Amino acid sequence: MSRVLRPALLVALLPALAAAGGIDFTASVDQTTVGLGGQFTLTLAVTGDDLTAAPRPELPELQDIDLLGQSSSRSTHISVINGQMRKQATFSFTYVLSAKKLGPHTIPPCKLTYGGGEHRTQPIGITVVKSAPGRGAAPGQPVPGRAATDPAVPVDGNLFLTASADRRTVRVGEQVTLHYTLFNRLRIGNIGMAEQPAYGGFWSEKIYDADKASFSRRTVDGKEYDALLVKKVALFPMSTGELTVKPMALNVSVVRPPRDFFDMFGTAQEVRIESKPLAVTVLPLPEPKPEDFRGGVGNFTISSSLDRTLSENGEPFTLTVRISGTGNVRLVEKPVLPPIPGLRVLDPEVREDIRAAGDAIKGTKSFRYPMIPQADGRYLVPSVTMSFYEPGSKSYRTVSTAPIGCTAAGCGQAQPSPLADVSGLKVLGTDITTIKPDRTALPVERSVPCGILAALYVSALGLIGGSFLLRFHRTRLASDRGFARLARSAGLAKKRLRAAESLLAKRRYADFHAALTQAVLGYTGDRYDLDTRAMTKDQLRDALIGRNLPGDAVTEIVAILDQCEYARFAPGLLTDTDPRALLKRVKAVLHRV
Repeated sequence: MSRVLRPALLVALLPALAAAGGIDFTASVDQTTVGLGGQFTLTLAVTGDDLTAAPRPELPELQDIDLLGQSSSRSTHISVINGQMRKQATFSFTYVLSAKKLGPHTIPPCKLTYGGGEHRTQPIGITVVKSAPGRGAAPGQPVPGRAATDPAVPVDGNLFLTASADRRTVRVGEQVTLHYTLFNRLRIGNIGMAEQPAYGGFWSEKIYDADKASFSRRTVDGKEYDALLVKKVALFPMSTGELTVKPMALNVSVVRPPRDFFDMFGTAQEVRIESKPLAVTVLPLPEPKPEDFRGGVGNFTISSSLDRTLSENGEPFTLTVRISGTGNVRLVEKPVLPPIPGLRVLDPEVREDIRAAGDAIKGTKSFRYPMIPQADGRYLVPSVTMSFYEPGSKSYRTVSTAPIGCTAAGCGQAQPSPLADVSGLKVLGTDITTIKPDRTALPVERSVPCGILAALYVSALGLIGGSFLLRFHRTRLASDRGFARLARSAGLAKKRLRAAESLLAKRRYADFHAALTQAVLGYTGDRYDLDTRAMTKDQLRDALIGRNLPGDAVTEIVAILDQCEYARFAPGLLTDTDPRALLKRVKAVLHRV
């Protein structure tokens, strides 16, 4: 009896992409070095999206290889990637073979006729030896350290999924790394996701998702297993108490080979395995917290820079404060800037660059503060401080930026008119004499028609009135924050929606949902002068209702934000995965707001 299937050794996995039929036709063997008279398995797999049936492939003529039995099975794999659900079916045709001659052998290409086209695999080479230690075995002889492949062998204890955490007691905001591992001592075929785990009370960041079966040897309770790391995720608890991670579930096809030569079909058993719920105890952060604590838990640095040091004619400065490091970077709130007399500081634009580095979550969160000078002069942007909790030292640390100097010119008040002296009166024209012509008669000039003069007069009045209105508008923009945000809201929303459409066209779904979130929060914040980035969803709902926004519109806004959040950080919780439909919903609700 051959040893169990180990996908890490599927060295002959040979895809033949059938573009016309929309299927993959692959061939694989469980071992490439087999013992004389020992058994090995050839698996032909037909995979396609929403595939409902597949014809049986045609085996080539096998030289010096006996066909001992065959079986077939079907599995369905459902995955959610970047907010899109994909349902993929695989039909597996398993053939138990036995080599009867020493030396190298070749399994010729297998053929599949499907969708009016013909698809073939590539040849597979194997080597037959007298004895293949640790791999082949004579028929009926068990392999040490492995469960037998008889159909009576139970699944319990030989196939299971575990969820483990690197720590079970943490502080709020401290990272917990979860590993989901599949342990196997049977012959298995396809592995599909049945149910994603739910991380209630945690903020999650993906570290690793298996895209191929790569097994390693692990020993558990004195037994050897093939171990596959299925998923690795970083969790950041948002609240205190005992939080529970709900189970992950997999659908696994267990291949039961034929008992004898006359059992031509064999069986394939589809089993569902689940990890156990995982409880994590979350403790509050130590008290008292520093005044400049902004929610950071980890190890961070802070820096700041100005886009220019000289502003002319009221041109704004842009102060960029960057917080970088390891930990819950995405959850760090904006730092508080000290007041700067003479500079009006607006709400910042927030940018994030988050990534996984090993088992840690690292990145940079940037806050871009526009600063509008109100008068000419030399200004000093003071040091910006931020405190964070460092789990390693179990204490708070404070980091700060260096002060930055800048200068504003050309935005002061207008100077007094040079025509006025200290008495308030100046006599003009005393040095002007009459200019006399040198001709006795001057030519008569044709006058401009009165209608044209009137039109010019009206136009001049209109220009003067328009200039006053423009000046009033600009003055109000500079002095009234709510009016300025309202004036720019529609233009910014259109710009952000165009950016989201561009990201969707490029299939950058995570960035697309982030852009939609920014568009919704930015537009509602600008329309109603709200700091939406600092609000929870409940606070945002209450604030919008308090501003007489219809309740159904508020509910739709919160639902859209939830869906965008799920698509970015918990795609398994999505109920609607059509991004274009979500984009239409966003446009419709922003039009109502």
